[in-house]
Amino acid sequence: MRLLGDAPNQQINWAIGDLLRQRGARQDWRQSPILQHLEAGAPNLKAWNELFRRTREALADEATLPRKALALLHPDNPTFDLALDDFIAEMLGAQYLSALGHENIRFPSEEEPITADLMSTHNEITYVTEAKNLREPNSLTYVAFARWHHNRGANPGDFNFAVEFLELEDPFEDLTAVQATAIRNLVDTLPQRQRPSTFPVTLPGNRRVRVRLGEGAGVMLRHGPGPFLVNEVVEECQRAVVTKLLEPTRKALTQLYSTAVPTDYRRLLFVRWKPPDEVLAIGEADTVRTAVQNNLQSFIREFFPNFALAVLHTGEQLENTPQADWQ
Repeated sequence: MRLLGDAPNQQINWAIGDLLRQRGARQDWRQSPILQHLEAGAPNLKAWNELFRRTREALADEATLPRKALALLHPDNPTFDLALDDFIAEMLGAQYLSALGHENIRFPSEEEPITADLMSTHNEITYVTEAKNLREPNSLTYVAFARWHHNRGANPGDFNFAVEFLELEDPFEDLTAVQATAIRNLVDTLPQRQRPSTFPVTLPGNRRVRVRLGEGAGVMLRHGPGPFLVNEVVEECQRAVVTKLLEPTRKALTQLYSTAVPTDYRRLLFVRWKPPDEVLAIGEADTVRTAVQNNLQSFIREFFPNFALAVLHTGEQLENTPQADWQ
């Protein structure tokens, strides 16, 4: 936490510094990505500071940023880190509106009847925006790597060896709670395994993977099941993204089309999507995003006027995200 007071991290400190200090007092502080970065002095800190700096510049009143953080983020709540991740989507939404040339960008206050995440104006038209996160699946890969990095941070000496997941079939779907627990337990017990060695593991639900351990620098790698067809991966991911978008979209439309929002306002659903590694690796995140965004937007517009959908994926810069279109 000492790095919070350093000049390069003044943007983080200004926006959420006190909240992070309270979060850091919890025993599970290593599970917080931003606290991990602060502890290690990680290069990611530059991106965090830029996020807050650019959001301050986008907002009509920068003082609303720490106030919104205070309303959303509760350090004693187990969901603090997820709430911070959702807040990132709102901040990127503000930056996106600014890039479109919008003015008067703000977070509506809790006293206002409109409960959307953001409001703005452009060419004398008022816009309301809902910002949603579409996280990568809570997959075997995601759970294993998160646990590995947590353990490496807490006990670097014990986890200073190489791990490879072999012949891993990891579909674009969430693990069950039992499966996730089994993966965490597997990672926790890796230091007790013989090295070098290769062994199979069967998870609940008959999910199988082979694990190879070796000496060397502490690193975790994964290998897919072998050759695959790009089109099949893209199609499977598109279906998974649409499925995961349904519930956030329902919630967003409820806010955007509440009776408190005048009918002539324009509505935007801004989605921050974290593509699975498999899709980023084959360079098809744009393909998945474009297909999902265009088709879902067309369907929604049949029933909800003045609507636009914008999907930012985390493998691109904000300025490369397609511009929303209300035509």
